[in-house]
Amino acid sequence: MTNANPYWFRHYATVPGHVAEFICKHGDGRITERSYQRYTQPGPGTVVTVTHLGNIVGLIGFVKRDGEATSLIIVVHKQHRNKGLGKELVRRILIALRVQRLDCKIIVAEDNEPSKNVFQAHGLQVTETLERRRDSGVFTALVYLAATP
Repeated sequence: MTNANPYWFRHYATVPGHVAEFICKHGDGRITERSYQRYTQPGPGTVVTVTHLGNIVGLIGFVKRDGEATSLIIVVHKQHRNKGLGKELVRRILIALRVQRLDCKIIVAEDNEPSKNVFQAHGLQVTETLERRRDSGVFTALVYLAATP
């Protein structure tokens, strides 16, 4: 990141309510309604946002439910992709998972190449394949496991 285009990362120890709007507006439309709803109200979890000129341009986060990390979501605004932001967001959330000693299953649509690439760049491996249902039909999802050592 250069000084000409400063990006700022911010870590939240709880899920701030305002991230749901960003997810809805800039997500790829495959985030399940159940996962999305977990981000509509502040609650326990970890979210890392990246801002540019005062606006959120990317985020990654998970919600904590019953002592587990669930509903990991990553979204980067289309105009800010291919700049290493997704890779840096994943690096930071993996550190947060390790610090909190949490495992997290990460579910990615099989045709979501950007997300698959960024998780694989961090050494995460596919552990299972699922069929997911949405209003628009069925799609195949890959599961990566971010496990604490």
